[in-house]
Amino acid sequence: MKKLYALVAAVAMMGAVNAQNWTLYDCSVLPENAFPVWGLGDKGTVYAQYSVTDGVLMETSTGDDDKLSYKLKITQPVNATWMFKLKAGEKKNSPEFEINTKDASGTVYRINLKLYNDGASKYIGLNYTDLADATFPSAKDFSVTDWHIYRITIKNGKEFSLYVDENVTPVLTGNASTSNQTQFLRFGDFGSTLTEGYIDWMAWEVETGYAPGEGTNPTAVKEKISNLDIVSVEYFTLTGVASGSNYEALPAGVYIQKSTYANGAVESVKISKSKK
Repeated sequence: MKKLYALVAAVAMMGAVNAQNWTLYDCSVLPENAFPVWGLGDKGTVYAQYSVTDGVLMETSTGDDDKLSYKLKITQPVNATWMFKLKAGEKKNSPEFEINTKDASGTVYRINLKLYNDGASKYIGLNYTDLADATFPSAKDFSVTDWHIYRITIKNGKEFSLYVDENVTPVLTGNASTSNQTQFLRFGDFGSTLTEGYIDWMAWEVETGYAPGEGTNPTAVKEKISNLDIVSVEYFTLTGVASGSNYEALPAGVYIQKSTYANGAVESVKISKSKK
């Protein structure tokens, strides 16, 4: 069953303020089976293929025109952070990762990241920015086919920084370009080239735009809760209506099971109950 964690430093529903609230998709199931559910985005006549093996989401395509992407359609924030642990495969490019935010006036901006593995050239590429050639690095000792953690931060709707492997110095900074997209996050094969990539996890927050070392570190969520006691379990309908804490008393249906751990971490899992 897909697990999705919100790591909470101080959450309003727990009677505190100044929330630091990360959401983590651990890629142990396909995006359409996660919670919140990722909707389908770009679709080609032939779909790009997604599969999960040992908790890693793999995407691959067999032709340049193959495509299939996923999108998370929530309110576009002014400040945000999106992190993902990713590596490219042996084909030309990794899947693309696009974040859409808005400034105080409501103007929407986007920035798009993908890893290029084009023969001798292996680099990070950013699209939809004010940089003439938004690529990193020029050094040949950086391999996009190795695992790396990528962190995109957005401030004031359009001011971005890209960090690699939690180094506090960004590798690229600038401004995002205007967008007509309505979703917050989108990733996958958008078409036009062969793609292959592997995603271990991704995490996002929609309040601050944290640089490495700021706020809570979402990479520790699974480790933090794995050996902790569950202090409470609650059930909700898919529309968010509280349904109590007694699983046996629930009518048949689909629910969100929310488990709270001893350190305040919250695990939300979509479950199905066949009969009362």
